[in-house]
Amino acid sequence: MNELKFKTAILLALLTCLACISSVSSADTAINTNCVITEPGNYYLTDNITGTTANVIEITCSNVVLDGQGYFIDGANAAGSGIYAGGVSNITIKNVNIRNFSGGSEIYFSEVTNSFITNNSLESDGLSFGIQLESYSNNNTITGNTANSNSDGIFLTSSSNYNLITNNTANSNANHGILLVSSLNNTITGNTADLNDKYGIYLYSSLNNTITGNTADSNNLTGIYLQSSSNYNTITGNTADSNNDSGISLQSSLNNTITSNAVNLNNNSGIFLTSSLNNLITNNTADSNNNSGIYLQSSSNYNTITNNTANSNANFGIFLTSSSNNTITNNGLNSNAGGSGIYLGSSSNYNTITGNNATSNVNGISLKFSLNNTIIGNTIDLNSNSGISLTYSSNYNTITGNNATSNSNGIYLKSSSNTITNNTADSNSIGIYLDSSLNNTITGNNATSNSGDGIYLCSSSNYNTITNNTADSNVIGISLTSSSNNSITNNTADLNGIYGIYLGSSSNNAITTNAVNSNVLYGISLVDSNYNQIYTNIFNNSQNYDISSSGINYWNTSKEQGGGNYWFTPTGMGWSETHSDLNNDGFCDDQYNLSTDNIDYLPKSLDMAAPEVIINSPLNESIYNTSSILINVTAIDSSDVSLVTVEIENVKNVTLSLNGSYYTGNTGNLLDGIYNITVTSKDENGNTNTTKPVTITIDTTAPKVIINHAEDDFNRITNILNVTINDLSLDSVIAEINNGTVLKNITLNETNGYFGNSTYEFSEGLNTVKIYANDSFGHRNSNETVDFVVDLTKPVITVNIEDGKYFNNGSNVINFTVDEDYIDSVTAFNGSTEILLNNSTGNYLNSVALNEGVYNVTIRINDTAGNNVNKTVRFTVDTTAPVLTLKNPVNGTTFTTSSISLNVSANDSLSNVSSVIAKIGSVRNVTLFFDGEYYTGNTGTLSNGNYEIRIIVTDLAGNVNSNETVNITVAVPSSSSRSSGSSHSSSSDVSDDIESDSVRDAVSDSDVVYGNSFDEGYAQELKENLYDSEDYEISGDTIIVGGPESNKLAEKYDSKFGISISNDNPGENKGIIQVLKVQDNSGSIIQSYTIIYIAGSDRLGTQAALEYFKTLNELPEGPLMIEWTANGPVLA
Repeated sequence: MNELKFKTAILLALLTCLACISSVSSADTAINTNCVITEPGNYYLTDNITGTTANVIEITCSNVVLDGQGYFIDGANAAGSGIYAGGVSNITIKNVNIRNFSGGSEIYFSEVTNSFITNNSLESDGLSFGIQLESYSNNNTITGNTANSNSDGIFLTSSSNYNLITNNTANSNANHGILLVSSLNNTITGNTADLNDKYGIYLYSSLNNTITGNTADSNNLTGIYLQSSSNYNTITGNTADSNNDSGISLQSSLNNTITSNAVNLNNNSGIFLTSSLNNLITNNTADSNNNSGIYLQSSSNYNTITNNTANSNANFGIFLTSSSNNTITNNGLNSNAGGSGIYLGSSSNYNTITGNNATSNVNGISLKFSLNNTIIGNTIDLNSNSGISLTYSSNYNTITGNNATSNSNGIYLKSSSNTITNNTADSNSIGIYLDSSLNNTITGNNATSNSGDGIYLCSSSNYNTITNNTADSNVIGISLTSSSNNSITNNTADLNGIYGIYLGSSSNNAITTNAVNSNVLYGISLVDSNYNQIYTNIFNNSQNYDISSSGINYWNTSKEQGGGNYWFTPTGMGWSETHSDLNNDGFCDDQYNLSTDNIDYLPKSLDMAAPEVIINSPLNESIYNTSSILINVTAIDSSDVSLVTVEIENVKNVTLSLNGSYYTGNTGNLLDGIYNITVTSKDENGNTNTTKPVTITIDTTAPKVIINHAEDDFNRITNILNVTINDLSLDSVIAEINNGTVLKNITLNETNGYFGNSTYEFSEGLNTVKIYANDSFGHRNSNETVDFVVDLTKPVITVNIEDGKYFNNGSNVINFTVDEDYIDSVTAFNGSTEILLNNSTGNYLNSVALNEGVYNVTIRINDTAGNNVNKTVRFTVDTTAPVLTLKNPVNGTTFTTSSISLNVSANDSLSNVSSVIAKIGSVRNVTLFFDGEYYTGNTGTLSNGNYEIRIIVTDLAGNVNSNETVNITVAVPSSSSRSSGSSHSSSSDVSDDIESDSVRDAVSDSDVVYGNSFDEGYAQELKENLYDSEDYEISGDTIIVGGPESNKLAEKYDSKFGISISNDNPGENKGIIQVLKVQDNSGSIIQSYTIIYIAGSDRLGTQAALEYFKTLNELPEGPLMIEWTANGPVLA
């Protein structure tokens, strides 16, 4: 029975699944039960679903959108996944609430790419992953999800790369908020990962990920944790506060960048590195943590820690143990109550600590068991113990340029072989403190105004070198207790409250060449101290020495090595001031017995004479072609020369060293120039002597060449070059001239500070000149070259418009070209008004249309050499058509004659009338001629009918007025005398103007052939029926009207007549009437034709010949030349 129930349940589940599969085979499909999505499309939940299969919803195809619409998928505490997708792409899962899965994942992607998981809620009581991506699930976006109370909120593993995880909440998970394992190039940004039982964000063996702008607070272990070769990641702008371990922790991870994070109030350290190398830790805030702000251990080497703040931590600001070769720079490390601002321990070696500010800690910077570190340029103030502390065999370290003030101890050493140089240790209890420390070098430090000792050595601090320090205004300047074999030399110990120098139970020390002045009690005090060498010092105190319970000490060396000490008092009553030096050897004649076993056998005497100084080299007015000059000086003084310095005026001072019998040194590298050198020698008593200046010149560089004229053009051939040469030892200036065909060198001469060519004549054209400037040391500058053109030729202007021409459009009227290779300017002026031009087409044209008017334009061309040329052109712009009035005929008139006279008034204000034509309907065009007042003519013979006469007036600019028209009627009565009895009845289409019957018959029998419209108008005065010359062949009597220029028939037969017609022959206003008899032999019947040729050199010539032809009585036997005059046509 139970088996049957089980099988029934399985069958129902399969049917349900099959129903879901069926329902999702197309887009926009509802889901309300367990199913497999096998087709692309949009799917949405319509109800809550309780899981009955391992994967409640499984997606096996790409391009699917699943919208949960806020419904729940409940796993009923079973293993499996709420939504599973594998081997697909372009999937979107959104708005789904998934809960109560055990041992699987609420959303599980395997080999899924380019997909989105957004705005989902995932919760499983710590038993499964919220979102899991694995196995090359790449380029996915996980955003806006809430993944709380899971095993891990968001989990990427097995090369899930290039994913974006943004703006999610992953809190209170049993393990981690966000976990990446073996996944690369992901971006984790803007997420909240708080209150997780282990880590907020955890990367394991994951590289090149970006973790930015996240919150990882109050997690049970670490906020952000990188482990096991999680390398090349960037952790920036995150908050990792109040975690139970550290804010950010790296273990065995390299080359990460940790920047601009807030890691405060954590129970361990703000940033914690273990066995992690080459990381950059910068601009982070690591305050108020229960251990250290930044903590490095276990060979965390080669890291850079810079510009961080690590304040108010319970122990240390920055802590290094067993970590070397790190750089710690420009950090703020204040008020770390339990330890140091910076602490190096347990073989943390070869670290660099520079530019940090460590105030109000126990120790500012503390080293234990650490070697070869460099501590430079730090500010270390107000620390309760030491500013800088080196203990427990922290040896071979360099401490330089630090400012350690207002601490208990400025610099404290319980270590050996360190170098302490150029530090400031003021206003501490003890400035520089050596305790049981050997072989240290303390030099160039300022240890002043301390409430105890300026420099203090105790407890067998032996074999140390203390030199060139200032230990003023302390209680004791330099103090040695139970310390031996130290060298204390060239120090200043002035104005101290008790002693300048104090030795207690200290032996075999060398105290030499120190200045010990104005100390309150004693200059130097020896208590139970023996076998010390004390010489060549200057003592100037009210009481210079105090010797108590001491044996033998040595207060002088040999004369040759400087003898004993200066013994002065402020009142001038010191031994050196009151005892004679009769032999002027610089030493008092009497020994100075300080005590029984302490005697200065060679006390120095007061020397008032200045040293003798001679400059052996350089010599005055010397010139050098090297930047560094050897200085050799002789300086002699009876009480020994203590210092020889060279002042190079306004540049530097150089201290010379004794080299045999001379003081020598080097100027160092000087710039080219003229220098004044003085030498000052100072003797042991402070007497000085300064030489007169020696002037030297340094010239190591080639001359500087400045060509003062630009690469320009010139219209002259001399005085072109103008060159300035700057050099301290100039020898010659040569110009190499290349004009393309000739290469020539000339020497340039100086005039008024400039070099130029006053006589050399340059060739016309392009010249290239290279300047060679040579100085006396062989330096040459040949880098300056100038190109210029010598141009003596003026530009050439070609005007492309006829002078006096008329234009009916103001555009592109001015038209000219310029022949000039080096144009500077092109202008055109009409009087004083400039006309703008452009030459975009290659020709210069007016760029703006000109207004009407008469123009007298001057064109001016300037070339770059200053040559110029002018040209003037005159023209008229007339855009207005002529004015006309048709006087006769009057509109609407009926005429009983076949030819009507025409009378027109026409004028133009600017360009005058060129032609007046009367268009007689479609019959003909008639040219009217000016009779002094009007333009007149006649219509020619018209047949009865209605006619429109249009007058066309054209001016010289080509403007046309054709607006004047009249309509007339020709009604010649049929009973006219000509029709009843005249012999003209056979030539009714011949002009009535022809009176001769012979001529009328000739016209009537002939075809009249014209060439152009003007000739057509003339021809219509002979006969109504006309022929165009185009393609006309003579087959009978023919009259040719017009010459060969326009009449094709005339062109063919012109040469057959006695006189050929051209524009020049017979001449202006002249025409010719010629008659030619032609015999046609082409057919079976021989025919004879008469060809009459009426033509002139111009229109008036043709009209004259035609008008005269109409007056003939007979056809002429030979050519008749006719001329048009004011009185009409006459024989010429």
